[in-house]
Amino acid sequence: MYLASGTYTWTQIFGGTRTPTRDIYLATGTYTWRDCVVPHNGYYEQTSSLSKPGSETAYLIDPSFGQLAGTYTFGSLLDPHF
Repeated sequence: MYLASGTYTWTQIFGGTRTPTRDIYLATGTYTWRDCVVPHNGYYEQTSSLSKPGSETAYLIDPSFGQLAGTYTFGSLLDPHF
């Protein structure tokens, strides 16, 4: 997806939970945005990433493994500050 340069609030969504959250500055360009859920012994870990060719990949990871196995809606959102 194409994003304008600026600061964004980046938040993960897993079920009814919206954490973790971080503010991130992104340069103008075309990004690949990925959200993955990995099972760990009956719990889930969510990982989100933003990558742009020629730049380091940025990650947003919920380290809590707090969600029990089940059916959930998941993803992440970018909220521009401009």
